[in-house]
Amino acid sequence: MSGKTALVCEPGKAEASANAHPHLFFRSDDLPAIRAKTRHPRFRDDWEKLLALAEADLKAPHLRDEDKERRLEYGAKRTARAAFVGLVSGERRFTEYALAGLAALMAEPDWSPWKPGDWDARFGQLVSHVAADIGFAYDLLAAEMTAAERRALVERCRAQLVDAFLGDCRLAECDHLFGARTMNHSASRSACAGILCLALDGDGVDLSREVEIARAHSLRFIEWYDEAGGAAEINGYWTYGMGCTLKFLAALRANGFPRIFRQRSCKLQRTAYPLMCFSIGGKNVANFADSVHGPVTGWGRADALILAAEFRDRHLQWFADRTNDGGEMALICGDPELPAEPPDDLPTCVAYHGCGVGVMRSSLTDPDALFLGLRAGRARGTVYDDPHCQFDLCAVVLEAFGSTLLADPGYLHHDWPSGGHLDPKHISNSTPPHNTVLVDGAGQLYEHNPIAHLQNLSPADDVDYLVSRVEQGYGPKVRRFDRHAYLVDKRFVVLVDEVELASPGTITWNFHGAKEAELEAGSIGRIANGNAELRIQPFGATQLSCHRETDHFLPRLQWDTATPAAKVAAGWILLVGRKGQETVAVTAELRDGQVIVTSGGRRWTLPVVSRRASWRSDVMFPFSGNHAPEVTR
Repeated sequence: MSGKTALVCEPGKAEASANAHPHLFFRSDDLPAIRAKTRHPRFRDDWEKLLALAEADLKAPHLRDEDKERRLEYGAKRTARAAFVGLVSGERRFTEYALAGLAALMAEPDWSPWKPGDWDARFGQLVSHVAADIGFAYDLLAAEMTAAERRALVERCRAQLVDAFLGDCRLAECDHLFGARTMNHSASRSACAGILCLALDGDGVDLSREVEIARAHSLRFIEWYDEAGGAAEINGYWTYGMGCTLKFLAALRANGFPRIFRQRSCKLQRTAYPLMCFSIGGKNVANFADSVHGPVTGWGRADALILAAEFRDRHLQWFADRTNDGGEMALICGDPELPAEPPDDLPTCVAYHGCGVGVMRSSLTDPDALFLGLRAGRARGTVYDDPHCQFDLCAVVLEAFGSTLLADPGYLHHDWPSGGHLDPKHISNSTPPHNTVLVDGAGQLYEHNPIAHLQNLSPADDVDYLVSRVEQGYGPKVRRFDRHAYLVDKRFVVLVDEVELASPGTITWNFHGAKEAELEAGSIGRIANGNAELRIQPFGATQLSCHRETDHFLPRLQWDTATPAAKVAAGWILLVGRKGQETVAVTAELRDGQVIVTSGGRRWTLPVVSRRASWRSDVMFPFSGNHAPEVTR
C-alpha cells in the first residue's frame, strides 16, 4: 500500500491492500462463514434480530427528527446495519437503503456540531459513533460507489471527523484524549476514530499516523484495568467502553496487527470475568455505582464472544450464550465451534479491587443462587478522578431465587433535576439510598474523598468472608467503619458492622427493597419480592429501633441506635428462602471478637478480623483460585 510506514506495523505485518473492500473486519472470502453463522443455533437469534431491525428501518427515513440530538448517530447506525444485512443476505433492497443512507448523511451540513466551550469537545461521544458507523458502512458499500462518490466521502470524513479527532487530541478541554483521564469516553473516541481511519486508509489518503494515535489511546484505556481485569467503571460501562475497544482491536487484527489482542499485561481476557461474576443467568445483579440492574444487553454478548474466540475461553463462551443482542460483531467474530463450559471450577467468593466490588455466591451457574455483593473501592472525591462512582461504600446487594431482596438504585443521573452528582440528596449517588450506614443522618461526601479497601479472608470451604474497610469519607467524626460479610454453608449471610466515632452519635442502618417488594418492620425485619423472602435479624449488644420508610427512591427498613453511641459492633443475620416456606432457624452472638453461629444442629465460629492489611489482588481470574490470606483472630 503506497505511503505506508513500517512504524505502524507489528513485526511480520503482511502488506494488505486497503483498497480491496470489504477489509475493515472481514474480507469477501469470509462471507460464506458469516452466512453459515446466520443459520447456526448459537447465532441465529443475533441474525434474526438484525434482520428484523433492518426490515423496520426500510419503512422510515434514514434521518429522523424525533431522534433529536442522536439523529446523525442513529442514522449512521441504520445505514451500517442495512449495509451489513444486505451484504450477508444478498438482498439488494437493504444495500440500496444503505447507499441512500450514506447519501442522506453526505447531505447533512455538519457531522461534528461542536460549540465553543462544549465539554464534549468536537469529536464527542455521539460524533464518534457517527464516525465508526460511516466507516463500517463505507467499507461494505465502497464497491457499489463510483470513484467520485468514494473520493467525496473520504474527503468529507477526513475534514469533519478525522481532523476533529486530531484536534481533540490537542485540545486541553478534552481531558479524555489530551489529558490523563481514562474512562469510557477515552475508549469510544479513540476506538471509533481508529475504525474510521482503518476503513478509509489507502483510498487516496494515508491515515497510518492517525491509526497509530488511536491505537495508542486504546492501549492506554486497556492498561487502566488491573491485573484481575477490574476497573472503576463496571458492568454496562465495561460492555460499552471495552466494547468500543474490542471492536477496534478486531479491525486492527484484520488489517495487519495479528497479535493486537496479545498485550503484555494479559488483561483483556480477564476484563470479562467481573461482569460474569456479577451476573446471574445473564442478568447483572451487582448494580453498584453507575450500573443498571437487569439483563446484560448492548455489546456485552459481542464482547464476550470476541474474547472467547480469541483466547479459546470456554467459560466466556458459556457466559455469552446467556446474553442477548450480539449484533454484527457476534456474527463477524464469534466462533460457532468453540464449546461452552460452565464456570463451576471458579471460586464463588471474589474480591475485585479495581472494581471495588466483592461477591459471595452459592453458585456461579445456578439461576436460583444466593448472591451477596459488597461495595468498596472509592467514591467521588477532590484528589482523584471519579468516573461513574457513587457515595456507596460498604453497601450491599442481595439476590436469591431469581429475585432482588436488597436493592441498589444504580444509575439514575438523569432522574435528578438539580445539584448534579455532588448533591448530598442525590437520588442515587448520595449515601442514604444505599444499603450502608449513616452517622447523625449524614453519609459520605465529596470533600472527604471516600475510599474503602476490600479483603478476602475466607477461612474454610463452608465459610466465605469478605470485609470492606472505610479509610475515609464520612469526615473526622468516623474513625472506623468495617463491614464484615460472611456466607455460611452457602445458605445464609451474616454481617458485622464495627463503627467507631470520635464522639457519641446516632448510627443508622438502611436495608432497601425493590420498588415492588413487601416490607415489614419489627424485631426481625422482613422483605419479600417475587419468589423470595429475606428475614433481617439483628444481634449483638447494641440497642436498636426499627421502622419502615419510603422517603428514599426505594422503600427501606431503617434501624437506628436507641441512644447516641461512640463505638458499636452490630450484627445482622440475612436469612433467605422461598416465599411462604419455612426456613431453618439461625442464631448468632458476638463474643470476644468472634461470631458464634448455630443452625440445624451445626455451629460455626466466625473470625472478626480487625487488623489492617496491605492492598493486593487475591484473585486472578481465570488463572488462579481463591488465595485467601491467613486469618488472625
